[in-house]
Amino acid sequence: MNSPSNQDVPRLRGYTQLATFMADHEYVVLKQYRGLAIRDLLYLQAELCDLQYDYAHQAELDRRQNDGRSHYDRE
Repeated sequence: MNSPSNQDVPRLRGYTQLATFMADHEYVVLKQYRGLAIRDLLYLQAELCDLQYDYAHQAELDRRQNDGRSHYDRE
């Protein structure tokens, strides 16, 4: 069997080398951005609440119309 020589295997460099080392040795040290993640989730939640309010408001307006739109707001 032919085993690959050192010349056949490309030398890893930079982040690829560091990531391989961390994975092989189960030595992962990464900053956790917990505060940023929570802040982003809060912003997304607020945006969804706003969209939910807008949707409910438009559904109510449609329900009050006499031009057939009231049929679209059925549960």
